[in-house]
Amino acid sequence: VANQMIGDGRKASAHKRIVVAGEFWHGAPAKGFASGFRALGHDVVEIDVNHFLPLPRTTALRITSRLLARQFTKNYNDFILSVCRTKNIDVFFQIKGNGVSHIAIDLLNKIGVSTALFYPDVDFDHPGVNLEKILLNKYIFSAKQFHKPFFQETYGREIVHLNHGYSPAVHRPHSPLLNDSDFEWDISYVGNPSLYKLEWLIDVVTAFPDKRIAIIGNNWREMGEGTPIAPYIAHSATTGDALAQVIESSKINLAFHYGPAGTHGWQDTVSARTFQIPAVRGFMLHVDSAEIRDLYAVTDEIDVFETPEELNEKIAYYLDNPMIRQRMNQRAYERCVPAYSLDSRAREIMAHIDDASSND
Repeated sequence: VANQMIGDGRKASAHKRIVVAGEFWHGAPAKGFASGFRALGHDVVEIDVNHFLPLPRTTALRITSRLLARQFTKNYNDFILSVCRTKNIDVFFQIKGNGVSHIAIDLLNKIGVSTALFYPDVDFDHPGVNLEKILLNKYIFSAKQFHKPFFQETYGREIVHLNHGYSPAVHRPHSPLLNDSDFEWDISYVGNPSLYKLEWLIDVVTAFPDKRIAIIGNNWREMGEGTPIAPYIAHSATTGDALAQVIESSKINLAFHYGPAGTHGWQDTVSARTFQIPAVRGFMLHVDSAEIRDLYAVTDEIDVFETPEELNEKIAYYLDNPMIRQRMNQRAYERCVPAYSLDSRAREIMAHIDDASSND
């Protein structure tokens, strides 16, 4: 692999041994990045945090997990350190940083392992997430543009903006539908609930009461109870191949985000779904922003909206014009695939690490 050229004319990263730590369910970013590093010719060891810090699903298990949390965390960090030492790991790459201790990151830095972290979320107020631990990493990559000035102004720390991406093994066309009558859904939204999203969806279902609408995600039934969206809540969270199949079986896929969140009031302008929908060759109506317009050609590849009225007008228009949707789907797919894949993001990460290492 060393000294070969990659697509943009740069030299490929020299062969490395990489640990990827995170969650490894089908379609998870950690799994996608691990695959991307392997595609570049690197050796990858996967460490699944959920093997050490289980997700309790009953009251008894939650009590047991709290009692054993310290031991679970110790086992996880001991395993990370053992793997990195015995396998002469070059790069320790983690998603978000849940469960990885200050001590482990500090020791890895001291023994010459390049520590790197990808942060995918809007804010840092999540269980197990700690800004002090994030800052210990030699390389920090964030999916949020607004994190760059925050880290610079608050901590004097340069970080790298790296967008979300789609996983090629998962977010791909499975059974493309060519006839408009074959689609299962007219309109779909997939994502976890928030009040901001609820307002958008109430407007949509009120405007299109006779359309087949799917609202999918954890806890929508609780938030939607007693509201106009209740009859349209399809089922709980969908991931992996099932997510791809929902996208491609929907005439229109809506993309909007959580809304203002956390202590800073930050909010997404793009998310993982921004890349997953076109990768599946789904038609995307996306909330407008400068960032989405940098990624896709509006009205040629996707379309955008700013108000509920504009969204509903465009839903009506595109439902009536399947051929236009199909042409836009194909162009958005060609824009997204393979440029916005996690394989491409993995290449960007390794190029940054190589460039920084050469300047040390």
